[in-house]
Amino acid sequence: MAAVALLLLVVVLLMHNRRLQVSHLRQKSLLEAKLERGLQASALAHELRQPLSYLLMQSRLMQSRVEGGSADPMAVLEGVENLQRSAQQIHQLIDTITALLRGQPGQREPVDLVALVQELLASFCAERSLRQIQLHLDLPAEPVVLELNKAQISIAIRNLLMNAQQALLDVEPQHRHLAVTLDQKAEQVQLQVADSGPGLPSHSIRELVMNSSTAGGMGLGLFTVHAIAKQHQGRLTLGRSQALRGAECSLWFQPCSVDSGTSIDRALPGAPVGIH
Repeated sequence: MAAVALLLLVVVLLMHNRRLQVSHLRQKSLLEAKLERGLQASALAHELRQPLSYLLMQSRLMQSRVEGGSADPMAVLEGVENLQRSAQQIHQLIDTITALLRGQPGQREPVDLVALVQELLASFCAERSLRQIQLHLDLPAEPVVLELNKAQISIAIRNLLMNAQQALLDVEPQHRHLAVTLDQKAEQVQLQVADSGPGLPSHSIRELVMNSSTAGGMGLGLFTVHAIAKQHQGRLTLGRSQALRGAECSLWFQPCSVDSGTSIDRALPGAPVGIH
């Protein structure tokens, strides 16, 4: 009888322990889901911060001109059209990020990564010059075409460029270097952004997100990049650049949909010789 009672006690304890484990896993799952939703909201706010600031600046400038009596009707009309364009861009950005964070793939199309990188770098040209950042570009002479969601990939690359440029403000102007490399290999396509800044405090995206103390923290931007890469069956890796000694962020894609094309001009105005 004692043996039977002991056996029953063991069974009861095992069942109780099992229920505790199930409850713990359920609570952990709920907490992770809440954290994921919080990160999604923060990432959306992070992406909207810059275009909203630009929209506010435009509206204040137009208001100042109207109040000062220096704006003619045509100038006011042009200002309103600029505001409308900015608002439309913000609307498109919200749709893109919301679909991404909901796991919706979005429309894909053939995208030449070489041309897209050049286009995004050109938009940063004036800012790079103002901050005295030396750009080092290493792109293939031939187009590298993948089936991608162009809006999402543009956000990812722009985030990497903005993070790198922000990091370079922590070093002396003569040591500010930004290297962008696109490498097409047999098994993968790698887009790498490296800088000569102080480097990342961690190579874990989760730790970077949790340590982001502001809405503009780089962790939120990298979380968005990670989500975009994952949506495209790719990945984001973080490390330290051997050449520049700062942060090194790489987007990796499967080249299953790579097409070849004709040669294009890959030089940007004033871009130094690339670092290899």
